[in-house]
Amino acid sequence: MVGLALIVAEIAVFGLQQAQDPAIGPADIFGWAMLIPNLAVSFRRLHDIDRSAWWLLIAAVPLVGIIVVLFWQCPPGTIGKNDFGMDPIAP
Repeated sequence: MVGLALIVAEIAVFGLQQAQDPAIGPADIFGWAMLIPNLAVSFRRLHDIDRSAWWLLIAAVPLVGIIVVLFWQCPPGTIGKNDFGMDPIAP
């Protein structure tokens, strides 16, 4: 949401043509700053459903890969112990 707001603000301030230039703007900086936290959350979610974080590389396949990763991240996590440890919410 913040990234989208920054993109809209860049377009409003600089105009569409200048916002598309290769210069680095606030939205680009925010995107790079959020890269590691986004990867960490994705890794954790894949571990919750008992999949290796290496499966995130399937997102590099155009269109289909992103849909597959999104589909995997929707169901509830594995209840109890899995290959990556105990369920942090389990009693």
